[in-house]
Amino acid sequence: MESKYDLIIIGSGPAGYSAAIRAAKYGKNILIIEKNVFGGECLNYACIPFKTLIHYVLYLNHVKNLVNKGILNGDISININKLREIKEDVVNKLRNSLLSIFKRLNIKIVYGEALDIKEHDVYVDVGNGIKVFSGEYILLALGSIPYSLKNISFDGKYVINSRDAISLDTIPENLSIIGGGPIGVEVATLYSLLGSKVTIFEMMDRLLPTLDRDIGRRLSRGLKKLGIDIYLKSKVTGLTKSDGKIYLDVDVNGAREKFTFNKVLISIGRKPNIRYKFIENMGIKLDRDGCIMVNDSQKTNIDYIYAAGDVAGKPFLAHKAYFEGLNAVESMFGEGPLHRPKYIPITVFSYPEVYSIGVSEDDVKDKEVDIIKAPITLSGKAYAEGLEGLIKIILSKSDRKIIGLHIIGDLASTLSPTPSIFIENDLSYKYIINTIFPHPTYGEALWEVISSIEDKSIHFHRGI
Repeated sequence: MESKYDLIIIGSGPAGYSAAIRAAKYGKNILIIEKNVFGGECLNYACIPFKTLIHYVLYLNHVKNLVNKGILNGDISININKLREIKEDVVNKLRNSLLSIFKRLNIKIVYGEALDIKEHDVYVDVGNGIKVFSGEYILLALGSIPYSLKNISFDGKYVINSRDAISLDTIPENLSIIGGGPIGVEVATLYSLLGSKVTIFEMMDRLLPTLDRDIGRRLSRGLKKLGIDIYLKSKVTGLTKSDGKIYLDVDVNGAREKFTFNKVLISIGRKPNIRYKFIENMGIKLDRDGCIMVNDSQKTNIDYIYAAGDVAGKPFLAHKAYFEGLNAVESMFGEGPLHRPKYIPITVFSYPEVYSIGVSEDDVKDKEVDIIKAPITLSGKAYAEGLEGLIKIILSKSDRKIIGLHIIGDLASTLSPTPSIFIENDLSYKYIINTIFPHPTYGEALWEVISSIEDKSIHFHRGI
């Protein structure tokens, strides 16, 4: 036996490292086991590197627009190698910052693969042998992995996943993206702005099919302005590789068509990472989606084993993982489970951006609601900057509470904190109406549309 710990965490992504830090602040002895790179999917391969890339590529797009308007002169190009260096530098600095926190809090990290769990003992392959660690509690923060199409496997060169997409190995002349969900539309935005001719194939009747219908429709308009081709109600039925090209057979709304691309990104969702024998061996229960079943405390059916993050259920979002990691630790060592939020907001960093919280119009089509739609240009700052977008509010007629709020526009993520606070905490929209928003700021658009509920807005008048 190597050592005994109050808590052993398997996985160092958002759920794992947030849990480790919170538990250490309770004075607990913590071990985190990581099979690959510290920080998990979000820090190393998804959220952070992608947001870094899209930030700089959008600057490039803005500069090109200045050239098109005649404000700037000259040819504009991008240094892909430098962009890749910046992305990797950001990821490394954030990872090192977390590692320094771990060091100050005396959290131990072991790099290796957890092979088995027997009672409270975790057996880890550390490369040069098996080590055994014992924990009073064990937290499974195993993350998720991308789905692939049936009989089509990722090769990292022609058929790629989201990890491959942010490596910027090459910028293909033609890129196909199978799947119009959040990852698909984000990658489509990035590569289109980098100069690829991008085509999206989505099986449903709109992009972002799990979000509000108006959002998906407006996003299609925005992406088409970038030159992205979008095929809805489309199913890829065959894929072949030949002479460095990908040939797709696609059923487009009932008609068979053929397409040729340099690369294909498969982005049809993710699934919980339950590829561990100990899950079955210990009898840890799974739900119908293959996720580990947990209660409100993140506890599994085994009393001392908890699970958090993607492996514990949808939606597969980093901020949901943070919450669940903290919730597990508070349940183990604190005053009990945290208050579970009613809604989990989502942001999509496409161009334009998307923010959504609460119910969609489809969710309430049989209920008495009031729906308000208004342009983001209710903000003079947004108008001055040439931004476009929509704010959509779903209001319950029975108690006059906002139960859904959806934004699409260049500043959607910037506006996200305010609606998240008052919708999640069941606050009256009157708190917004009675708050002074600085002028000129983007937030004024939110004030205007919410004030219109009582016909108290200045620049927006419903029905006029």
